[in-house]
Amino acid sequence: MPDLRKSRSRQRRPVSVYADLDLDLAGDAVTVRSTPEKVLVDVADAPAALRIARTLQGSGGAALFERLPPAFDVTGINAEIRVAGRPVARIGPAFAANLVGRLVADGVAVYPWSFVKAWLRGS
Repeated sequence: MPDLRKSRSRQRRPVSVYADLDLDLAGDAVTVRSTPEKVLVDVADAPAALRIARTLQGSGGAALFERLPPAFDVTGINAEIRVAGRPVARIGPAFAANLVGRLVADGVAVYPWSFVKAWLRGS
């Protein structure tokens, strides 16, 4: 049986993203790169990810995060947020939402254990 998520994602490709960015958010480095399948957002370590999350939350980032999944679904964009190289969240039509992600916003998969591992490894 074919994977419907993959075929659905392939059918909807109205937007292509090409990214090669180095950003500074809350004083911490964030890199944004793209592959043909997804946009990769990398944060160097767990403490930096927490600082960035707190900054975004205080500036209306929580509302933005709730609006991202529907926008990604319509455009066919898939994104993976990584901390110390470990995926901590995935958004987009190619990814199935999980229970933890649904607590954050519809259409998001969140992997808290990956974040904990990054924190414990002293990243």
